[in-house]
Order: sequence, then C-alpha cells, then structure tokens
Amino acid sequence: MFPTPSLIHFTRDDYSRIYEPDADSFLLLDALESKFKKIQERNPFIILEFGSGSGIATTFVAKHFCQSPSLFFAIDMNPHACYSTKRTFQHNHVDDKQCLNLVQCNLADPLIDRLTSKVDLLLFNPPYVPTETADVEEMIDRTFAGGEQGIEVIQRSIEQASRLLSPKGLFYMVALEENDFDMLSEFSDQYGLSAEIVLKRRTLIERLLIDIYCTELTMPKSKERLEDSDSEESKSSNNDNKSTSDEEPSKKSKGKKSNGENEPPAKRTKPNEEDTTVPSTTGPNGERLYEIGKLRFVSVSQFRGKPYINIREYYDDNGIRKPGRKGISLAGDQWEKFKELFDQIDNELKASK
Repeated sequence: MFPTPSLIHFTRDDYSRIYEPDADSFLLLDALESKFKKIQERNPFIILEFGSGSGIATTFVAKHFCQSPSLFFAIDMNPHACYSTKRTFQHNHVDDKQCLNLVQCNLADPLIDRLTSKVDLLLFNPPYVPTETADVEEMIDRTFAGGEQGIEVIQRSIEQASRLLSPKGLFYMVALEENDFDMLSEFSDQYGLSAEIVLKRRTLIERLLIDIYCTELTMPKSKERLEDSDSEESKSSNNDNKSTSDEEPSKKSKGKKSNGENEPPAKRTKPNEEDTTVPSTTGPNGERLYEIGKLRFVSVSQFRGKPYINIREYYDDNGIRKPGRKGISLAGDQWEKFKELFDQIDNELKASK
C-alpha cells in the first residue's frame, strides 16, 4: 500500500484558497494504486493533471509510478493551487527526480497543439457537483461547481483528453453517480474514447466513481473487475483512512476505518449563552440545517437506521441548499466522545489566541 504524499506543510489558511483533499481525492489515489501494474507497464513519460489543487495526485504518481524521469504538467486556474502543487512536489522530495511544469490556465487550452497525442497519463478531480452554472466568481467555488448535472467541465475535459492522449494513454477522472456515467460514456464514444468505471465508493451523502477513458486501441474488450467498496465513513473519515508518509505517523492507513475521534473541530463554535436561538433552514431532504459560519451548516441525518451529525459546506442552487464536497459526519458514539472533549478543545483554542 503506497504512502499518501505528506501535506503537513499546508495550514488552514492555505485550504481557504485551494481545495483540501477529501474522499474524492483519496479515491483517485486508490484507483491509481489498484491499476499500478497496468500504468507502470506503459511506462508513462508525459503526465498531465487538470486542476492539480494541492498537488496530491501529481506527487503520488511522481513518487510511486515513474520508473525513470518523466515530464509532469500540473494545470490549474488558481495561482495558489499552482504554487501549492510545487510546494507538495518539493516537500515530498520528488522534484530532484522528476520535471514539473506548472501552468495557470483553463484545462489544457494553451497546450493542446504542443501535446496532441503525447500525454500518457491524464488525471482529473473535476468540479462535479450539479449547480445552476459552472461560471462562478470565487476561485474556491470553481473546485466544486460543475454546472447543470455537474458535467459541464467534465465534458470539456473528455473532449480535450481525446486530443491529448497518446495511443497508450489513460485518463482517470473522479465523478459523481448523478453525473450519469452512461451518458458520459456515449459522449466519450463520439470522441473515439472508451469509458469504464474502475472504482466506486459510497459516502453518507453521495456515491463517488472513478472513470477511466482511453483510446479504443488500448481499451481491453473484456470488462475489468469492478471494485466496489461501499463505506459508511464520511468524506473526512475517508481522509483519515489514507496512509501517509513517515512524516505523518499520526495519520491512519488507507482502508482502515476511523473512529472519528481525531476529526478537527475547528469549525464548531460554542453557542452564545445569551442567545441560544440558532437560525436554521431546510436541506434538500427536509433536514434542518443550522448555520455556524459562511456556507457551513450542522444537521442530523439517518443512514441505515443510525443517526449522524453532519458538519459540512452547502451551496445555494436556485434557492435550494445542496451539500458541497467538504464536511465530516459523526456517528452517535463519536458525537458523545466529541462532547466529552469539547471543554478541553475549547481551552486549547482560547490558549492559542
């Protein structure tokens, strides 16, 4: 099991500017690892990632998949993400072995002509959440706003992948069940790409997929084994499930269930004693959402007959609050443990001011 790249060089302030790796990020790493032999046999030379964000996926590939020096292109519209990818690459000591090119642009628009049919491995954790439009102003919102059905950016990436992939090239992309894989498969067929689901994982609020797209010359005719690891962990629990480098011994290994006791409570605030009335709104499933900060809400839900306390971000979709990509969910016993620790955590918070 390959160690996850270390991200201890990032702070909470960094994650207010870039997408913080979550369940979808780690599912992509798991999918890549599950196809390690398939990828390594192709000995990829040019690797490109759309929307590199923190740089976790690009660094993961550079650290474990490249037998010889390779050429990496990390693309992001966000200048903070480009810089963050460089930091992660350097922090994990792969910059002395691999060549990293950082490009601030929209997908691969300025690189298409130079890289036509040359990219051996293409990665993308796209903005896949269905929203009214993918055209949003805030840079951080672009990490999740996927437009109608969540596929506006996904379809553009498939079109570009058809031009970028080499004859042996592979394109791994995160998607949501609501993105309609069958429709995306038909869409990719129009561009000469075969599509298949290689990994699935269920969180409390969504079902994530990893799709693979490649030219029909390299796509096996027989259906590859579908690995389906349904999980009751929240996205943040999946974050903890990932193994890390030796610099992060406190993190849990991939595949192990987290008890949630180490979830960061930083966004949890103590109610004002003088006014215990907390404004609430209604979620997409009729649940009450209690706001604790900008776009951050607390709610209680049921999953397989068990109650869960959810703390996550929500966005407004034509007047309806819908969950974004970040958040945690605590089971009843984890919530009770959290309450026991609250005073201690609150004291540490006060002492740090």
